[in-house]
Amino acid sequence: MKLSHLTALALSLCIPPSLSAAQSLTIEVNIPEAEAMGNIRAGLFMNADSFASGTYLMGVSVPARAGMNLVILPDVPAGTYGLSLYIDQNENEVLDRNLLNIPVEPYGFSNDPRIGMRAPDFATFAFTHTSKDTSLRVTLNGL
Repeated sequence: MKLSHLTALALSLCIPPSLSAAQSLTIEVNIPEAEAMGNIRAGLFMNADSFASGTYLMGVSVPARAGMNLVILPDVPAGTYGLSLYIDQNENEVLDRNLLNIPVEPYGFSNDPRIGMRAPDFATFAFTHTSKDTSLRVTLNGL
């Protein structure tokens, strides 16, 4: 069963306020009409090692829609994290790349780090999530 961003929001609101209100992480991502297909896949990484190995603490997949999309991760403990996301346009659950290993699907990171010929260092997209709600806006690359 696929969840829309509105369904994910509704489900997060069903969690008792003592758990959700203090620790939710909301990611805003604007998707152009031409790129709005497939799913937004987001992963929350704890450190450089977890990012390098592709082992995320939490992950979510929601349908990609044209315009502003909200991706919500409830119950995120306070700490330092890095977030990466991509639009899985063909729904194969991997970030597709060309022969030069360059992503061919739109992608982004927390803090919108400058992207070169390789993935950014964890420190450039790390952010601190406190015991209060955190909102991030991620700009897509590869459009």
